[in-house]
Amino acid sequence: MANVVLDEIKKIERLYESGFQDDVLDLTIRKVVERQIQRDKADLARVEAVLAEFERKYNMSSDDFFSAYQAGHLADTADYVEWSAFYKMRQRLLERLRILTSEHPNE
Repeated sequence: MANVVLDEIKKIERLYESGFQDDVLDLTIRKVVERQIQRDKADLARVEAVLAEFERKYNMSSDDFFSAYQAGHLADTADYVEWSAFYKMRQRLLERLRILTSEHPNE
């Protein structure tokens, strides 16, 4: 399904590159992007709340935790595995938000 959607997006990109203009399509695309930004921000807030709980519990920043965990300095406890998963979620959300809010995402 993702490949089909990507193909459609590429078609629209080629249309715009050829000089195509459509106010309704412009508005629709802006609304889709804004909706995703809002969803990602809400998800990020939830993930950061979970990370803050781990940080309080273990008196360590998530960045420090993840570096130590990746280096093998911490055991694979259930909490650490979960903390690592939430840390990775936060990184993916931040990257998506960076792309969605960037003026020129390909730079």
